[in-house]
Amino acid sequence: MILQRLSRQQNALRTAVSSSRCIAPSSASPPQRRWKHHVPTLTNAEQHDFVRNGVPGLLSPDAYGYAWTQYQQMMVDKLNSLTQGADYPSLELCTPEYNAQTKALVVSSARDPNQASLFNHASAAFNNHFFFKGLAIDKTPIPTTLQSHLIQSFSSLETLRKEFIATAASMFGPGFVWLVRRRHRVSAEQFQILVTYLAGSPLPGAHWRQQSLDMNTQSPQSLGGLSAPSNLPSQLTTVQNSVGSMGQYSAQGQAQKLTPPGGADVIPVLCVNTWEHVWLRDWGMGGKEMYLNRWWDRIDWSVASDLAEWESGGRNYEGRNHYISGRGQGQRQRW
Repeated sequence: MILQRLSRQQNALRTAVSSSRCIAPSSASPPQRRWKHHVPTLTNAEQHDFVRNGVPGLLSPDAYGYAWTQYQQMMVDKLNSLTQGADYPSLELCTPEYNAQTKALVVSSARDPNQASLFNHASAAFNNHFFFKGLAIDKTPIPTTLQSHLIQSFSSLETLRKEFIATAASMFGPGFVWLVRRRHRVSAEQFQILVTYLAGSPLPGAHWRQQSLDMNTQSPQSLGGLSAPSNLPSQLTTVQNSVGSMGQYSAQGQAQKLTPPGGADVIPVLCVNTWEHVWLRDWGMGGKEMYLNRWWDRIDWSVASDLAEWESGGRNYEGRNHYISGRGQGQRQRW
């Protein structure tokens, strides 16, 4: 399955993007300005020349070029193809600047089955950018405020590291594992671990396409390597199994706890990409856990701390432009 998936991605990178089915614009809709998506500039990549050097100790130049340059360009080209001449009513109430953001496309298409392809490509572009933007060339210190909250949430930084890596290593399939901050939470356990499979999104507005469960494989026993402390359920934003017909962990019990539209009220601060095309070239078929451990030593914790937005309590996250994968012509990116 891994080789088949890699083969499909390589073929896609070598061929032109084909025209895709999209919703025809309504004749009654007002004309909209065409917003073209571009591969965003990675400040850390320019500063440390990731194209020439790769990410030291994590990704070789070839692996970086494949996982970022080629993959992100493919996602952006597909987004431009999907959005060309299309009309998305949910975006009409947004400002032009907001229209240009890949994040807006993720949120607006998350609940529309007819826009599944648009969601998948927009979310994949957003998630991949989020991952690469948070990389450093060496170990970085964790800012004091962030470190204090992480210790409150996970009892120690070593516990967080072990649980995060074990969670990512246990994923039977590609996706992303996120460290998220619960919005407006001032008590302990502000931070939690969130899993999104494939192109699932951690964004609050895209709650219905979070895709945090692999229903074919997830059970308490499948999380090999976890120490399973007594407070582990509170550290994971979603239980890993929903079997049974009654009780808080049943499907019915989980459905009763769903929040209104807006969904999971969390702020993503960092993530790791577990798609095979990112790590397989450098780390080999059995090297996923080695890749994850090395990634932990390449986290730019200052980026994670900035994203937590301590002063605002997270209230401004939806309006910030930390990670924009698309922008209108003449629009400036803000980081």
